[in-house]
Amino acid sequence: MAVRKPLYYDSGNLREMSDAQIAQIKARMFWLYVQNPSVELSVVSSGGSLGAINDTRLQAGAANISVSATPTENETEEPSIVTVSNSKINQTVASDIEPGSVNFITFPAYYTADGNVKSMTLQDMYDTFAYDVFNSGWITSDGSTVFSESLIGGGVVYTVSSSSSITDYTVVPGPDGSTIVPIYSDTRADPTQYSAGGITETQDQPITIQNYYLHKRDSISTAYTVPVRLTALTNIETPTTTAMDTVLSSVVRYLAQNETGYKIRYAWGINGSGTGNVCGSAMTDSRLDGAGNYQTLFVGADDYRAQEFPDGSAQVINVYTLKVRAE
Repeated sequence: MAVRKPLYYDSGNLREMSDAQIAQIKARMFWLYVQNPSVELSVVSSGGSLGAINDTRLQAGAANISVSATPTENETEEPSIVTVSNSKINQTVASDIEPGSVNFITFPAYYTADGNVKSMTLQDMYDTFAYDVFNSGWITSDGSTVFSESLIGGGVVYTVSSSSSITDYTVVPGPDGSTIVPIYSDTRADPTQYSAGGITETQDQPITIQNYYLHKRDSISTAYTVPVRLTALTNIETPTTTAMDTVLSSVVRYLAQNETGYKIRYAWGINGSGTGNVCGSAMTDSRLDGAGNYQTLFVGADDYRAQEFPDGSAQVINVYTLKVRAE
């Protein structure tokens, strides 16, 4: 492990950065990743790569109509389960990240033990900045923690909420890029919509209990001292902040996309299964637990009807969570 002290110009003199200045670069790298992650989640209509999570609910049994007598309860169809598959999150892992040129002249420069100026390598960039950004927390020279969130902390980049608007996050829109759509909806049969007088009732009459939405963390801009670097002609220059931002972003994005032990990946957790940290709210699949509400209707001398409606109390059937992990 080689933690370097990047150089910067101070009134025309080359100086090694302090721990506090290095911490500021780490903070900048963190927020650059939040702004442009290499592992990105999007909301799609169906077929999302994270796979399906199911919403279940009861529906009424089919009505039974007789021309001679009222159908008995045993002759009517029981309420059945409707399953709605939700596969609305797609995970995209970037594949075109260039973390630095072949000889790494884009990376900051530092003093070697013998006093020469040398460019940091990609491993130096990991050791000095990116590993701490990934793992959470870095300490300044005065002992204070500048930042303490890990890139795989629950809800650090993406989170799930039952609200379509939450502080410090922006909801991820649907496939058209603007419409807000839920990634999951918990629905149940609505008993108030069924009545004996309505037989034959439409079997499936649901009500939405709760919608859930995917949100992405808002990035903020933090100030830092831009380190110097060597040019192709071995000159020493201070690049623009924009140029150095590109370097810092590419390094942490490449780490999260490519390096074993640091690859950020998302998956569903189902009823507590799966590894990783939970991102925001758990999503519940609830369902009525009744055995059926048997109802009859006499329409006329040759029209006797019966149907069983959904009833009972709401029970949680499944709990789904969005999880993030390193692999």
